[in-house]
Amino acid sequence: MAQQQIQPWQYWASLGFGAFTAVGGVALILFGIYFIREALASKSWPVANGEIQAVQVIRDVDRDGGKTIVRHYIRINYDYEVEGISYTGDRYSLGDGSTASKRFKERSEAIAEKNKYPLGSEIDVYYKPTEPSFAILKPGTNFGTFVPIVLGVLFLPSGIALFVFMLKYPPQ
Repeated sequence: MAQQQIQPWQYWASLGFGAFTAVGGVALILFGIYFIREALASKSWPVANGEIQAVQVIRDVDRDGGKTIVRHYIRINYDYEVEGISYTGDRYSLGDGSTASKRFKERSEAIAEKNKYPLGSEIDVYYKPTEPSFAILKPGTNFGTFVPIVLGVLFLPSGIALFVFMLKYPPQ
């Protein structure tokens, strides 16, 4: 059986994709290192007194093939003050963004979680010392803070492997 030859444009596209994937992997690893360091540093950020302004139950619909998956989570909005300046935030943690809870199958579970954060209640708000408008409620690392570095560790060798493979077998 004869080996099928690839077209020059396919070769260059594959070579470019391999290089792009490898460079993207490096970028993700570098960002991941920064993100983890930032999350670890957040444990020693200054704390301001905050007040819960709103708590919402969010319905998230994900269509996976022919299957629809519905999950619910909560989002918290809060106000806080640093050196006489008022700020508003909705970020829960680094890595989770504004998602303030795990995703629940049942709306009632999300409502129960929401009830743990009554409107007007006081909370600790951790703010970045160099940028007080950037704040979180839960300092430290979590699963989401490691995602960029894990993706980078997957993308980098995949991109290098594709790039090297294509260099070994150029079009005739």
